[in-house]
Amino acid sequence: MAKKRTIAALDVGSHEITLKIAQLDRTGLPLELETVRQTLAIGTDTYRTGEISDETARELVSVIERMAEKIREYKVNQVLAVATSAIREARNRQVVLDQIDRIFRHPIQVLSNAQERYFHNLATIAHWPQFADQIKEGTLVLDLGSGSIQVTVYDKGTFLFSQNMRLGALRIRELLADLERRTADFGRLMEDYISTDLENYRALEPKGTTYKNLIVLGADTCYMKLLAGLAPDQPASLSSGQIESIYRKLLAISPAELSMDYDIPGEHASLLLPAAILVQKFIDFSGVKSISMPVASLSDGLLVDLVRQHGHIVLSHDPDGDILHAARQMMRRYQSNKRHVQYVEQAAARIFDATRRLHRLGTRHRLLLQLASLLHDTGKFVNMNHHKIRSYHIILSTEIIGLSDEEQRQVAWVARFYSGVVSSSEPGFEELGPKAQLEVLKLAAILRLADSLDASHRQAVTIENIIMDEDTLILGITSPEDLTLVQWSFEHKSPLFRSVFGITPRIKVRRK
Repeated sequence: MAKKRTIAALDVGSHEITLKIAQLDRTGLPLELETVRQTLAIGTDTYRTGEISDETARELVSVIERMAEKIREYKVNQVLAVATSAIREARNRQVVLDQIDRIFRHPIQVLSNAQERYFHNLATIAHWPQFADQIKEGTLVLDLGSGSIQVTVYDKGTFLFSQNMRLGALRIRELLADLERRTADFGRLMEDYISTDLENYRALEPKGTTYKNLIVLGADTCYMKLLAGLAPDQPASLSSGQIESIYRKLLAISPAELSMDYDIPGEHASLLLPAAILVQKFIDFSGVKSISMPVASLSDGLLVDLVRQHGHIVLSHDPDGDILHAARQMMRRYQSNKRHVQYVEQAAARIFDATRRLHRLGTRHRLLLQLASLLHDTGKFVNMNHHKIRSYHIILSTEIIGLSDEEQRQVAWVARFYSGVVSSSEPGFEELGPKAQLEVLKLAAILRLADSLDASHRQAVTIENIIMDEDTLILGITSPEDLTLVQWSFEHKSPLFRSVFGITPRIKVRRK
């Protein structure tokens, strides 16, 4: 019998470092073997001074060294190690990561906020069986991080909207720490500070959604469950009344008393009030009566992702589908021509699938091509002239949950190169590595062919077949209309394909 593969997830968080070691199980979720946690408030340094102090860096290296020993002890086959906002935002992050690299042989990936929240969503989908049913109705997911919060809206089973706000409990405590000694009502001060940003959120969130569910994620939820008399390490549903009682209790008790009375670590006790204020505010805003609190951490999401890589799990909701839904929401927000954009997306995907042997790109690149197809015309909302540059900036400035920073830049460049002159000497293109640049050129070459087929924006062209030989790619098309404009557009947009792939694309017309 083959030995089961052992995997591990290391999360270097803003307030705590977590190592989870598990065993792959062909029946679904991984079998957890051991979890090791060590509180270390790296974010205290980053959010207050912008840098990680030498002392904190030494402690961090020491903690990770001990966790590396645990990884060796279990003879772990595969490790996924990540860091979040406290490392991401630190000016001296490269220095700190280099110190870790000397003693830890597994590379630590610094996640963008969009990636971090994607893994949280992944953990929730996998560990909260009710998720797929809940999002059939208006559902608000509140992800409480130490550095920021993420608010995501679902309805009718699909993703609608997501917004990040720098209102993490640790960040709030550190930003307002100097004011705590100058006020008799620190709770009200935090409430006023939080309310300002939440008013901005209300202006952005989708209108017309009736909320039925609120799902709250984050490390602080376990202590809220404890204060409600529930098992902290088990998923739970709390009433709005229970949350209000917890909130009132936290207003009336000091962190020191909280730590003593409920055996809550002091480092966490001081963060519970801002976390409870946030939950209470979203209850008031959404009007829900029941609040779900799954057990779903970033490290859980990392393990689920490793399991998915081995094909051992099928989720009840497709998180990658949320990425496409986010792009479609952007498309609608910027009033792109829906029929044209969807035609281009489908045509580009079909050309991609027919030329896999040529471009040798994977499923993830197909997703990036779809995103660029959906978003390539968003810039027209800002200015019809040079709209591809406007589209590029819109894509770069909009957070798309699930994409890395590099992937987001690739999507932006593919959209920018969908028409006009393509030059690898464009300012900023060099920020992508050579491999990523080549991938952009390949995807842009495909997108240009797809877009040229709908030059009239009337979706009058049907792709009947795609045939590829050694030096030619032939798109067999039919149309009831005159194709002079399509042929002209194809002639102008196809040279990039020939330049990148070394074969000549042609269209073969059969009249309907």
